[in-house]
Amino acid sequence: MTSVRAEAEKNIRSVMGNKKLKIEKLFVYGTLRHPRFQKEAFGRSIVGEPAVAKDYKRSSRLVRKEPYPVIIRHSGGRVRGSVLSVTPLELARADRYEDPMYTRRKVTLAGGVSVWAYVYEN
Repeated sequence: MTSVRAEAEKNIRSVMGNKKLKIEKLFVYGTLRHPRFQKEAFGRSIVGEPAVAKDYKRSSRLVRKEPYPVIIRHSGGRVRGSVLSVTPLELARADRYEDPMYTRRKVTLAGGVSVWAYVYEN
């Protein structure tokens, strides 16, 4: 049985050629969990692995009069989401796609691994 991570990396290589690629990990918890928005941000849909970010809480903020999910630092908090395997180019595309209210920074997952996430910092 193939793991989600191995399948994701195989899919990336099929799109990008069979080169040795640096893979970035991105924690997503809102719209970027959905294939439609992934295609807009990354140019493809991506199967993520379930994950929990530590010391954050989920909230929402208005963007163009619509509520959008955000995560905010909160000691002891936990936010469920998914971790996507993306290339550096896809991560740069996501930076341009995301609203300026978000900052991309490293967050720690429940297992202790540090990954990228888009967070809201008042």
